[in-house]
Amino acid sequence: MVFVVALPRTGRGNTALLLFQDHFTGFVITKAMCDTGAFEVTKVFEECAFRHFGAPSLIRHDRDPRFMSEVFQKFSEMMQSRSRATLSYRHPANGQ
Repeated sequence: MVFVVALPRTGRGNTALLLFQDHFTGFVITKAMCDTGAFEVTKVFEECAFRHFGAPSLIRHDRDPRFMSEVFQKFSEMMQSRSRATLSYRHPANGQ
């Protein structure tokens, strides 16, 4: 998971994109967001990924504080998913 931030404001007030990518297939899900707090990220993950595909065995993300937050870590535990942060500024660690 990764954020694309500081985008021009849309008509709905969105200024960021949250990207999810399935490591095996490369399938990408994007969600435009205006509020990028930890609780909102957890809600979007549940809505866009968990409801459609179930709980992942591993959630790989960068070291963004929203993904490292207690809220998101507890959500990962609830889904019985491991949460792993990649090395900062190392795109190969994300599989890119």
